[in-house]
Amino acid sequence: MRKETRAFVEAVDRAITLPEPVVEIGSFQVEGQEKYADLRSLFAGRAFIGCDMRPGKGVDRIEDLHKLTFADASVGTVIMLDTLEHVRNCFQAMEEVRRVLKPGGVVLMTSVMLCPIHDYPCDYWRFTPQGFEALLDGFETRRVYSDRPKLFPRSVYALGVKGALGKDEVARADDAARAVVSRYYGEEALSVVTVQGNLVTFTRRKFRGRVLFALRALERARRRFRGMFKRSSP
Repeated sequence: MRKETRAFVEAVDRAITLPEPVVEIGSFQVEGQEKYADLRSLFAGRAFIGCDMRPGKGVDRIEDLHKLTFADASVGTVIMLDTLEHVRNCFQAMEEVRRVLKPGGVVLMTSVMLCPIHDYPCDYWRFTPQGFEALLDGFETRRVYSDRPKLFPRSVYALGVKGALGKDEVARADDAARAVVSRYYGEEALSVVTVQGNLVTFTRRKFRGRVLFALRALERARRRFRGMFKRSSP
């Protein structure tokens, strides 16, 4: 989980109020994420169940997303933050999510697209926005969002509803999700994977970002010049 994915859940809940019980899949709190990985405080007074494939901090019950033990139509909201890339059969998992959701139930999910391999315990997939749309087949309401850079977004976010969501609610959810994306990646950004395999995102605000954007502009100018030279050659 990351700060922006937590903010996504919080913003959407303020916009449309997520129904209970709220079930988080992938609730194991990885070391170093303790300050923001616990979602329980967002749902005070509502039933919340933290699930993961392994025991640990934040886990109320062990669940295999390929075969959930929840009864049909018994869950109000399923939350999966940066989880599906670690699920071997993600389409089967989404069928299970839809099965356990009540009519009108909501699924919120995020995943990294531009990110080094990270085993928790395995790392299988990277999803484009269209990939998330495909995973939401069967959900009557499907909303997918992504951040920057546009062609290589770091993250993809999605909202699915097992049923129709009113136009006003859809608009509020859209505004909430886009506000989060804008807050964390509001300006054009360049994502770079270092030799050590770490992902670093640069914007124009900092010195290194300004240098990278300048180098990119020079490369574009070089390509345009070479194209003009080729066209003018006999």
